[in-house]
Amino acid sequence: MSLPTNWPVTIPANAKAVVWMRSDSVSGGKDWIGIATDREFIAHWGKTGHVNQSRVKEKNGFLGSALSNLMAAEAGKSRKGYWVVARMTRDAPAPSLNDPPPPPSKPSAIAKAVEAWQKEALATEGEWF
Repeated sequence: MSLPTNWPVTIPANAKAVVWMRSDSVSGGKDWIGIATDREFIAHWGKTGHVNQSRVKEKNGFLGSALSNLMAAEAGKSRKGYWVVARMTRDAPAPSLNDPPPPPSKPSAIAKAVEAWQKEALATEGEWF
């Protein structure tokens, strides 16, 4: 398995699967990276460009496999509005950080608020506060 060298964190050589997710925020975005190895589940998180926090769960500290824990965490992040920036499995290395990230699968909360505000402004055109 070839490991990309441009992820915001170091990917262990025994990684089975890795997912990098991102969410919009008023402070510029949040990143989360989950890693499943043969012995542990590792989560890294922080502001986009500053992923500097992490937590490691050893195999005896969780139920199921590290991969099932990664999949559950990814599903939870998706429900919170995160989208996948890159994914790596043993067979398919993730794309380069230099590749543009895919567009979000759904509009962010900020985009939804702006769209609602624009619709309201059009509906009340000519009225003053």
